[in-house]
Amino acid sequence: MSRIKLKWKIFAFLFGFCLLLLAILWLAQTVFLTDFYRVFRVRDIRSSANVIVYHLENDDIYNIVMRLSEDGNFSANIVNADGESLLSRGLTRNQSIAMAHIPAARENGGEFHEFFETRSKISGELQENLAYIRIEGDWAIIINATVSPLVTTVTTLRYQLYMVSGVMLLMSVILAVIIQKVAASESKKNEALRRELLANVSHDLRTPLSLIFGYAEMMKDFPTDIGAEQIDIIMDETKRLTTLVNDILDISKLEAGMEQINSAEFNITENIRDAVNRMNELLRNRNYDITFTYDTDIFIEADEIKIGCAFYNLLVNAVNYSGDDRKISLMQTTTEEYVKISVTDSGAGIPQEEMPFIWDRYYKSGKTHKRAVTGTGLGLSIVKKIIELHNGRYGVTSEIGKGSTFWMELKANTD
Repeated sequence: MSRIKLKWKIFAFLFGFCLLLLAILWLAQTVFLTDFYRVFRVRDIRSSANVIVYHLENDDIYNIVMRLSEDGNFSANIVNADGESLLSRGLTRNQSIAMAHIPAARENGGEFHEFFETRSKISGELQENLAYIRIEGDWAIIINATVSPLVTTVTTLRYQLYMVSGVMLLMSVILAVIIQKVAASESKKNEALRRELLANVSHDLRTPLSLIFGYAEMMKDFPTDIGAEQIDIIMDETKRLTTLVNDILDISKLEAGMEQINSAEFNITENIRDAVNRMNELLRNRNYDITFTYDTDIFIEADEIKIGCAFYNLLVNAVNYSGDDRKISLMQTTTEEYVKISVTDSGAGIPQEEMPFIWDRYYKSGKTHKRAVTGTGLGLSIVKKIIELHNGRYGVTSEIGKGSTFWMELKANTD
């Protein structure tokens, strides 16, 4: 039912948009076409009059007026205050009408125009004319222009609009169907991710809660048998729950755009060294071998806490998916403008078909949900959001059976 509603909403939006465009086209090309034509005709005539005024003292004024009148399809006459003609170019059968408006032009700041109708001596039909007057000193520039009849033009445009309307309506239906299918596919994918997220979060919440409850119940029933090992388990599982809740809150804030970047210059190489040392200390009893290779210390302008969080999540991801040899290698490389941090594990690798989805929230390779050695499963999604906030780049290369290399790239300070 929701898909049907979505389809009709999309169709209604596109159909309404097409109707709006068509209404604008109809109004512009039919109802207001004559008004538009008049406005642009007056503008062109005014531009020609400005050129004539500029060349009034030019010896070649006649040729200039002749060229303008031919290009603009109008007749022109220049007269003095006594009505004597300086030159006359083209048909001026409506000159008397225009001459009568010279006083009005003088009173109107030196310019006057009016549309009027006359009957054609050839066809006997009414035709519209434009009388334009420009006063310059003692001279009056009189321009008469015939406004071409637009009946045929309007009829042609109307038939064109019929065809355009049909095509646009058909396209709106086709686009609605295509967009509906795409939206339905994305909606299905989001729903699947939502169910997977709920299942995985529920799993990671249920396990530590069950352990905490079990040991708490044991403490109640056998208080004298509880030792430091059981208490440590309760504390570790409580920390895991806290970390999970914090990561969920962090990713929610990042996706909602509520997190702000507090940029400052810091030594990213030192930041990574410290993180590697902490991780080695944390995993010292689990035989992990984490190495960091770099040439020199690099400084960047960024939010140190958030970048440290992004790198830590890449490192945690490598720990969780490293191979039996438990070797993890980190490398810092630099170019002229960027510093690139790569984290390589020796795990099973990622299938190519799963590569586009690994940055999604709680996406797990394969169908089984693996409980991480450390971290919460939201790490790569957090990395993605943090690097995007810093206008950086991130990615992964992987080969089945040979491990994966995750990397992030940020602009380095080269001063």
